[in-house]
Amino acid sequence: MVNSASCMCTDLQSSLVVTWDGVGRDTCVQAALNFVVENVGPLLENASDHTRVATVNVSLSPHTSLLGDPVILNASPVVHPFVLSRRSSHLWDLFITGVPQLDFEEVALYSLTIYAKDSHEATASQTIFVQIEDVNEPPAFTGSLAREDQVTEIYITEDTAPGTIIYKAAAKDAEDAVLEYFISPESSSFTIDSTGTISTATVLDFERDMRSFSLVIKVVDPGGLFATGNLKIFLINVNNKDPTLTCSLFNIENGVLSVTSTNSTLHHEVNIILDEEIPIGKMIAMCQAADEDNLGDLTFGLETGDDYFAIDKEKGTVVTTSRLDVEKTGFASALSFSIKACDGDQRCAIIPVTTYINGINDNSPFCDQYLIRYTGKEEISKDTIIAKLACHDLDKPPDTIHYAPRSGPVGSGQLFEQVPNAENFIQVTVDIEDENDETPVCTPYLYKAVISDGVVAGTNVNGLKLNCHDRDSRDFEMRFEIASGNENLHFKLDPSRGTNTPKLIVKNPFNFESGADLQQQYHLVVHVIDDNLKSGKAIKPKTGTAVIDIYVQRISTLPPPTSSEVKNCRI
Repeated sequence: MVNSASCMCTDLQSSLVVTWDGVGRDTCVQAALNFVVENVGPLLENASDHTRVATVNVSLSPHTSLLGDPVILNASPVVHPFVLSRRSSHLWDLFITGVPQLDFEEVALYSLTIYAKDSHEATASQTIFVQIEDVNEPPAFTGSLAREDQVTEIYITEDTAPGTIIYKAAAKDAEDAVLEYFISPESSSFTIDSTGTISTATVLDFERDMRSFSLVIKVVDPGGLFATGNLKIFLINVNNKDPTLTCSLFNIENGVLSVTSTNSTLHHEVNIILDEEIPIGKMIAMCQAADEDNLGDLTFGLETGDDYFAIDKEKGTVVTTSRLDVEKTGFASALSFSIKACDGDQRCAIIPVTTYINGINDNSPFCDQYLIRYTGKEEISKDTIIAKLACHDLDKPPDTIHYAPRSGPVGSGQLFEQVPNAENFIQVTVDIEDENDETPVCTPYLYKAVISDGVVAGTNVNGLKLNCHDRDSRDFEMRFEIASGNENLHFKLDPSRGTNTPKLIVKNPFNFESGADLQQQYHLVVHVIDDNLKSGKAIKPKTGTAVIDIYVQRISTLPPPTSSEVKNCRI
């Protein structure tokens, strides 16, 4: 009987069965379990999921079967993206699962051991190496631009200076290549440099330019692969502009109105002319203001060193507030002020104005002497100067004074003539002689009246007034006195001087009952004398006469008839 024994001898690929024959010889027979791995080659790191890496073909001895499927053991690294998938009973495919993704920069070489076991406990294994080849991958943004479905928003003020950095785009490249950055549109008022720094390129203006900018930021590697990100920049309005002021200013010269229009952008002073004595409250300017910043209401103001003008803070109308009088002591004929329009931050537009006040003829001339009486000899020679007038005018500039006769025999062909000289004096010469040789005359000469004995003191007798004139005296140069017939002083003339029409007044009432008065008929002789001169110079006065007959009627007694040729009155 031959004894026999068996043992296992394995290598990397199969199991060996060793047996003993009867003569003591040993033999080693290789079992049929075997692997054939095909198409194991380099794998691109960007290979897609389910890419076939290799094919594993398993050989079995007759009457044996594989226990389960081949498996991957002792992989390095342990976590790998490979899996075996049965294609047939003896054929398996090695696929990429995609988890984790192949990345040359992370793992450049995978080591996989494929192990199998058959129904006779025979085993086989084989180690394969999968080489990952580097592939140029596109760069990728980091930070907010990395989110492709989102726009990164940036807010900057409109007064941001050119060259100001507003954002830093950051990107990475798997191959650590030098990256380039681009911005579009290129004429977007912004620039980007080689480091991804974005800066302002021009002066920005919220009111006049675009108020937002949509930009595409592009990062490119040397191979031309790129990534893009979306950036939107919004401008914030700031109060960086002065308001603009437009005014219509009124010239009023010699009563004629004209308009001067200007605005603050012209930056020059405006001169206007106003007549003096225009009404207080007169509007001399209308203004309007605008502000591009549009950040609040505008108010008007007036910068002035005096109180001659004021402005409505809301409406912008400028009016006079005080009398303009160039003749007033200390009044300046040139008045300066500035019209302002300011916003809430006191950014202002200004129009300086100088107002020249035009003097008008608003003052009457006046003379040093208004009443001149010439007293001379009875005979005055021709061309004798009898009066010299000195008159003046307060208006500025002074007006030329013209002397013209208003009354009296003055002028060409008259008794007197005026000869003006350069000093605005008037010389009056006499052609004929004249003296006080006329007697005052009253018209009518005789007055009659009837009154009752019960008349009270102060009563104007029947409204009686004398009417007297003197050819060589003025009406106010006469005085009056009752020369005779005024027994018991019952009557008086009022006023007794300074007029030519004095009234006859009852001074003392009558008293017949007591016997104090017995006379009923009064014959009053009135003297009219032309010596009531203010100058007080001695003259040769002339006296005229008027007669007044008064009949005093007792209450129980009828009066006698009166003549129709005289004035009849009854109280």
